[in-house]
Amino acid sequence: MPDHVHLVIARHNESIEPIVGFLKRSASRSLSRAGCHPLVSHRKPNGRLPSPWVEGGWNVYLNTPDEVSQRIRYVEANPLKAGLPAQHWPFVGPLVV
Repeated sequence: MPDHVHLVIARHNESIEPIVGFLKRSASRSLSRAGCHPLVSHRKPNGRLPSPWVEGGWNVYLNTPDEVSQRIRYVEANPLKAGLPAQHWPFVGPLVV
């Protein structure tokens, strides 16, 4: 989506906050390398770019395979509802429960 991101991430031993932080930093670096960081004209005096990401986020914990399947369908349908093409990513695979 042009103004937000949806992710469905499997549960594991790490808490969600460090995972989200890692993903935000990685995405920011990728935006900078690609020359499309949205805040490139707002460099800080030390040369660093401000984060384009909101602090924190909205984290929902899914407890059943049915909840996971519903959210995956929602994430897949979201671009279509916004008039964007379907998205296909090589790292997305079938749901394994």
